[in-house]
Amino acid sequence: MTLGDLMDQAFDETWFCVVTPDGEEHFFWNADYLGGHDETMEELEPLLDREFDEFELVIRKDPEAEDVENADMVPMVWVGLLKTEEELERDRIEAMEGDGI
Repeated sequence: MTLGDLMDQAFDETWFCVVTPDGEEHFFWNADYLGGHDETMEELEPLLDREFDEFELVIRKDPEAEDVENADMVPMVWVGLLKTEEELERDRIEAMEGDGI
């Protein structure tokens, strides 16, 4: 399943925390995705066709709060994206170079 498939089915007032294989977190309000908000789409577009094999409901600090350290806790869908074929190939090549091959 792709991230886009999941977000298409989610309620509009849902937070998503999307984590790329390198551990970078991206926070999206699903209404911004469904409404095609320019800034959101610019960041989200490269991730929409990415596959994942797990997601879960988590409680995290509100990413839009002015004071994130003291923010209210909000539910969000946490999605861990899988590596792309290109990333897997790059890792394989780097591992071979590291082994002196």
